[in-house]
Amino acid sequence: MKITKAKLKQIIKEELSAVLSEEDSPMEILGVHDISDSRALIDAVRALMGQGGVDDGDSRTIRDWLSRRLQKEPDEALRAELVALRDDMMRAWGDVDREGRTSYERNRERRQHYRDEAEGAPVPTGRMTTRQSLGLGEGKK
Repeated sequence: MKITKAKLKQIIKEELSAVLSEEDSPMEILGVHDISDSRALIDAVRALMGQGGVDDGDSRTIRDWLSRRLQKEPDEALRAELVALRDDMMRAWGDVDREGRTSYERNRERRQHYRDEAEGAPVPTGRMTTRQSLGLGEGKK
């Protein structure tokens, strides 16, 4: 069966509009228009957590927004606040392991463990060490 260019464009346009209409917007979930403002996002998520009653799909969406904002946030104080809020949110919604840690906390602990091990490791010559690749030792080769 052959499909004309016009028909293909129409199918793509319909599918794209269907997908975009299914995606939740920050306005619908949090009541904010722009999640690129970290302070507004933090305040909106805190207010939502205070109210409770968020379904699993929305909690994953909010966690993803926090993670994306965290990657782009240049201010260290806001980054720390975003990290703490994401961990608190995941704990509040039961997204933790048996020890009560979020997956992000486990990963941070694991990375810190590797950094601590790299601090005391002897430095071999001739190739980049773990310490150098983590930016803890001498300049990268």
